[in-house]
Amino acid sequence: MRKNSLVSLALSLLLVFGVVSMPMSVAAAADAPSSWAVHGMTYLRNNMVVREPLLSSYTARDTRLRFTQALCDLTKQLMAYKNKPFDKTSAAKTFVDCSDTDVLRMHYYGVAGGLGNQKFNPGGSLERQMAFVFLYRALKLADPAFVAGGTGKGLTSYADSGKVATWAKTATDALLKLGIVGGTSPTTIAPVKALSNEEALLLIARVHAKYLAKTTINSKQTSLGLAVNGRHAMLGQTQSAVTAAWGTPAETIATNRGFTWQVYHQNYANMALIGIAGGKVVALLGCGYFAVTGTASGSQTLTKYLDGNEGNRFYMSLSVSDPSVYRLTGNLTAAQVALNEREHFLLVNAFRVMHHIPALARNTSVDAVARAHSQDMVTRKYFSHYSPEGKGPSQRLQDAGIAWSACGENIAWSSYAMDGIQFVNQWVQSAGHRGNMLDPVYNTIGVGFIFDASSSYRNMATQVFVRK
Repeated sequence: MRKNSLVSLALSLLLVFGVVSMPMSVAAAADAPSSWAVHGMTYLRNNMVVREPLLSSYTARDTRLRFTQALCDLTKQLMAYKNKPFDKTSAAKTFVDCSDTDVLRMHYYGVAGGLGNQKFNPGGSLERQMAFVFLYRALKLADPAFVAGGTGKGLTSYADSGKVATWAKTATDALLKLGIVGGTSPTTIAPVKALSNEEALLLIARVHAKYLAKTTINSKQTSLGLAVNGRHAMLGQTQSAVTAAWGTPAETIATNRGFTWQVYHQNYANMALIGIAGGKVVALLGCGYFAVTGTASGSQTLTKYLDGNEGNRFYMSLSVSDPSVYRLTGNLTAAQVALNEREHFLLVNAFRVMHHIPALARNTSVDAVARAHSQDMVTRKYFSHYSPEGKGPSQRLQDAGIAWSACGENIAWSSYAMDGIQFVNQWVQSAGHRGNMLDPVYNTIGVGFIFDASSSYRNMATQVFVRK
């Protein structure tokens, strides 16, 4: 198959949509969660597990509609993680009292059920045992093996286990063993107690933390952290503690932000970059499936990178201990540009793998083609896939003696210094460029960045995609 996918992007400033910087505004004091729920609600907000309007009215009783909406937000992430479809809904007239799309989706997939007579009772209160059933069904839908793997204290350990309805016993027992739900006291489970919003949301937070990041929510953590596949790091932690917990990094990258990344991943999945300066963690980056933990303290900031072409899906985070110290410099050396290319390559593959698309191989010959085009555009002051002589990417590859059956190209420029993180996000926000990065046809990539402070096209970037 011959494919030549050509799209362009001309920007002098970094795209601002798709990026959210912390600290963010929080609920007013009158609507603040209880002290025992604060860290769970912070976790949900930091990781965008549920939509922002649901993070309110914390102490009010939860309703069947509200809980189903929050659980639908979570289930979308669970299903994406397992690469399972989650795009169907039941018929609009399934319930005579509720036409909410989330309810109809959860009904279609067997997670949320009605109460008979075609009624859902959206404003009705939610018993703990019913919430447990909905949660259990959602987890079982995504990963039956995970649901069956709990080893903790089960239902029979509670004195009021006999009050659990027959239809809720399996779900309650499984979630107790997984450590997702707990008793209202050391001896009681209170299955028919109505849930408050914050109690229901805390259940959602625990599922996300335990399943997607394999971590727990620590109410005593007062610094931003990153949890990936059961491993955890925090700003301010010592480098030796990170190495003891995470092992030897796959590689290290000296950034132009004033720190060195220690890079951890498994074939580009579970990507974590831990920034070290002065023997301590000063930056944390997650891309793919991860969890931001803790709360920002002092000068710490959290930047969230959202995929505007996928419903503002949270796909990457960057936590920095002090952005006034650890920030991009105004100029880049050739060595820093090369390291930015490497950082960019890693994140492109992490973005592909999180979408269950095979990683790309980097090829030095294709790198050279990409870099030469960036240099030509900077030197001759133009911005196009085609040179002034009319040569496009396919001709440039052919001139370099590179055989291909499909090729594509992304280009971007900035009037100031940018790194691999920023260029990735810039292209993610454009449907065409994002499509190139996620195209399963390609198996090879070349990355070519150029920085020239004397040029009006100060920072130029080219990606060349090839199927060989």
